[in-house]
Amino acid sequence: MAGCFTLLAGREPAIGDAPGPAGVVGALRAYDRERRRSAQRTAFASRTLHRFMSTERTRLRDAAVRLLPG
Repeated sequence: MAGCFTLLAGREPAIGDAPGPAGVVGALRAYDRERRRSAQRTAFASRTLHRFMSTERTRLRDAAVRLLPG
């Protein structure tokens, strides 16, 4: 899931502004809280897409791909 955090991170946590070690820990916890749910959704979608695209039953997959625009 670390890769999903990396993909979703649009900014760095404000660690430089945090006073002392307690501030750094607090800033990292806040950053984790903010990003965790979104990263979990991205990881779930990635796993689901992989299962769908690598399935042995290709008829459903091929029919779904044909419906896509483009």
